[in-house]
Amino acid sequence: MPGRHSSSADTTEYIYIAEEAPRGKHTRTRGRRRRENPAGRAVKVAFAGLAAAAVAGSISYGAVSMVTHGSPTSTATAIDAPAPPRTADERASRSGGYCARTGPGQARVEQYLATQPARFGQVTMDATQDATDCAAIKKFQTAVALPTVTGFADDATAEIADRLYGSAAGSCQADATATTVCVDLSRQTLWVMRGGSVVFAPVVVRTGGKGLKTPVGKFEISEKKTLTTSSEYGTKLPYWERFYQDFGLHATDASFYTDEKSGGSHGCVNLLAGDAKSVYDLTEVGSEVHVFGHKAGT
Repeated sequence: MPGRHSSSADTTEYIYIAEEAPRGKHTRTRGRRRRENPAGRAVKVAFAGLAAAAVAGSISYGAVSMVTHGSPTSTATAIDAPAPPRTADERASRSGGYCARTGPGQARVEQYLATQPARFGQVTMDATQDATDCAAIKKFQTAVALPTVTGFADDATAEIADRLYGSAAGSCQADATATTVCVDLSRQTLWVMRGGSVVFAPVVVRTGGKGLKTPVGKFEISEKKTLTTSSEYGTKLPYWERFYQDFGLHATDASFYTDEKSGGSHGCVNLLAGDAKSVYDLTEVGSEVHVFGHKAGT
C-alpha cells in the first residue's frame, strides 16, 4: 500500500500524517512519516471510544462514576464521592473474622487462660489464634465485662489477663484457719481463700480513686445485706459487705474501664454482679478482708 510499510514482525508501522505547509503562494498539504507501535494505537482507539461513551451516557470506574447531565450540548459532569473506607470490623470479616487473626496480646492471654480451663475452655499456648482460642477469649472478655467482645487478643484484653495472672495467693498473707477476701489494690483484683487455698479465683475489681482511697489493712466483715442503699450517695449497693466504717464490698453496674471522670469508686471495693454474689455466698460476718498494695494515681 503506498505510503505504508510494515516490518516483517508486524510490530512497527509507518503512517503518513497530513500537515499544512507554511502559508504562501503555493499552499498544499504534505506528508511526513512517524514510527508508531500498534499497541499504542490500540490504546488511543480505546480511549476515543470511552470518550464517546461518556458523552452519550455514563462510565463507571469502581466507586467513581462520571455522569453527564442536561442537554446534549452540556459538558457539565458530576463525580460521585469514593466509597467510604472499611471499618476494622468489616476488614476483619472480609479476611476471615477476628477468629482468624492473632492479636498482639495473644501469648499473654493464652498464658492466663491456660490456668483457667474449667472457666474458659482449653487453649494451646502457641501464641497463634485459632477457633478454640477465639471462643475462650470471648468467654474471658465477657466474664471481665470488656466493652468489646470479639475473641481478638488486643492490648486491653492482655492487660487484664496480666493483672489476673500476676495476682499471687501468697501476697494476701491469709490466715490458714479463716475465710479471707484478698484485695490487691496494685492489680485491681480480688480472690477468696479458705484454709490456705484459693476457693474463688482472682477477678477484676474497682477501688477508690484519688482522694477516696480504699483503706489498706486487715479487717473483718461486720455487716452483710443482699441489698442496701448508701445514705451518703443514694446509690443501691447489691451484695453489701461492710468491712471498715462505711467501706465495703458490693456490686456495681459502672464500667471498670471507661469511668474516667472519677477514676474509681468512692472508696468501696466494686465487683461485677456475678462476682459479688459469689463472694457474698462464700463469706460470713467475721470473715477477714485483707487489703494491700497501692492503686496507681491515688
